[in-house]
Amino acid sequence: MKKLLVLLMGTLLLAACSANGGNTEKKEDDNKAAVESSKEDAKYPEVAVVEEEIGSGYEVSVENDSDEERVLLYKNDNGEEYKSTYIKTTELLKIFNLKEDRIIYNKIFRQE
Repeated sequence: MKKLLVLLMGTLLLAACSANGGNTEKKEDDNKAAVESSKEDAKYPEVAVVEEEIGSGYEVSVENDSDEERVLLYKNDNGEEYKSTYIKTTELLKIFNLKEDRIIYNKIFRQE
């Protein structure tokens, strides 16, 4: 009977310890995402202008980054919502609202 009680207590102790470890990993993933987002801002200067227009809180992914243009997708829980196209030769920045299928920004953007 004592062996069964010790085995049960040991199992509960291990289960309780592993539940707390899962929360720590989620917080670490959130911190990594925030760091990656700030790296995107530094790497792609047009992200600051786009966030002024659409707000922050979107996950940024690169669709295309060639010598002529850079296309970034902005996603959230609802899926892809915005797309920005920066044409490097003419310094033109366009922001598209994918849900409403319209252009919301179409201006010259000069990197500083």
